[in-house]
Amino acid sequence: MILYSSKLAPSPLKVLIFLKEKDILDQVKIIDLDLGKLEHKTPEYKAIAPNSRVPALKLNDDTIILETTAICRYLESLYPEPNLFGENPMEIASIEMWCSRVTSGLAGPLTHGFRHAHPPRGRMGNQKPEYGLAQSELAV
Repeated sequence: MILYSSKLAPSPLKVLIFLKEKDILDQVKIIDLDLGKLEHKTPEYKAIAPNSRVPALKLNDDTIILETTAICRYLESLYPEPNLFGENPMEIASIEMWCSRVTSGLAGPLTHGFRHAHPPRGRMGNQKPEYGLAQSELAV
């Protein structure tokens, strides 16, 4: 398996932490893309991830899995121990609840805030500084 990642993006960190907690980092080859150099916008990477986002997990049969939770759930199925998604209905619900809260209430607004309000990120696409500042305030 190959995980396309980036040290500049927060989303791949979730998968990298998951791999570390599972103690399976050695089961996945990690390719770090330099987002500052727009390596995620190349035709080669767009063939893997048409949305140009990281992370992307490429399986040995060339199947691609996008989105952090989908990747982690797939890995959980392959490597069930230690269990990181809960072992009973209450654990599963609590984990899903907190993952959703962190993603929508904290990580999302912070990511959008940084993306739209940090001047060097402007070359990655059209920035909307007012939107970025408003998103940053939501995460506080």
